[in-house]
Amino acid sequence: MEDVGEAIREIHVELQNDRIAMGESARDQLMQARRIQDARLREVFMMEAVRSATDAKRVLMRNFSQNIFQIKGHAQKSDLQMLFDLKGEKDISRKAIDAFQDLVYITNAVQIECEGYAMLGEYEPCKECLEEFKLFIEENKLNERDTLLLLNENSSQKRIDIVNEFSDIAAKITTFDSTGKIDDSVCNLLTTKLVGGELDD
Repeated sequence: MEDVGEAIREIHVELQNDRIAMGESARDQLMQARRIQDARLREVFMMEAVRSATDAKRVLMRNFSQNIFQIKGHAQKSDLQMLFDLKGEKDISRKAIDAFQDLVYITNAVQIECEGYAMLGEYEPCKECLEEFKLFIEENKLNERDTLLLLNENSSQKRIDIVNEFSDIAAKITTFDSTGKIDDSVCNLLTTKLVGGELDD
């Protein structure tokens, strides 16, 4: 049984690494696209980077929503139930760690989308990306600090720095008004130290 449990944990780590790698790949694609001299070719590669970021974002968003759902369900358990569920405690800690990683890379993916569209002079899609991010934040109650604190409480790796930084981002994004005019300063809404914020296993 221990061998099976270890195999499942290894698969879990591999899947999370794959999700994170998708986000890192999109960032690399954008950086490389910026250096292409030919304008037409640069535009093609920039759009590919944006598409990759969107794919990574959606995979990470789904994973985050699943993790936060299970963490909230765990928080409803009585002290007695938690006492007899030590394995569940470990699983929940792993889910909380993954959730923090998801938030870092979701934010990075949205930033890549917005930067890519801004470089192409296409600001309407930037608005759409920010509106989608705003909806994700509101649906998961990430604009409420208590949600982020719940993640931190359930994680074996305390990350109050991410709690504070994402709280600032959520506050900016939830006040974003898509009816107004935007320019390349839109990326300031996502300015954060979260970029590349990997967490150790």
